Amino acid sequence: GHATACAAGLAVINAIEREGLLEQVVQRGNALHHRLLQAFADHPQVGDIRGRGLFQALELVMDRDSRRPPPAAWKLPARLRQAAMEAGLVCYPGGGTADGRDGVHILLAPPFIISNDQLDELVDALTTTLNSVPLQAPA
Repeated sequence: GHATACAAGLAVINAIEREGLLEQVVQRGNALHHRLLQAFADHPQVGDIRGRGLFQALELVMDRDSRRPPPAAWKLPARLRQAAMEAGLVCYPGGGTADGRDGVHILLAPPFIISNDQLDELVDALTTTLNSVPLQAPA
């Protein structure tokens, strides 16, 4: 019921349609998913890669065979967040993936206007992040 908010929302929808951003999200989302599969499909601590469009996630596990989740006590999301920031990556590490308490995931939600080169940078920074944070209890 707020006319200004409605006008702003309509302007956003018009820009998304005019710029073809939804089509770009589908294309770039497919490209990102493909890059993530190439980079992490065989990674020993990546249990799953899933998502839709540019909203993608990696679930981290202790090992791929058992799919045992890292315990919450290790505080991996905070360590991953710090490592990602140091690598120049803004992402959303979180916990509770397995049962509401244990388990770790990393959500990726790049902007609609991300370029293919920037997708490569994102995957490189994510690789650096995962390589710098061992899935083990902190020392």
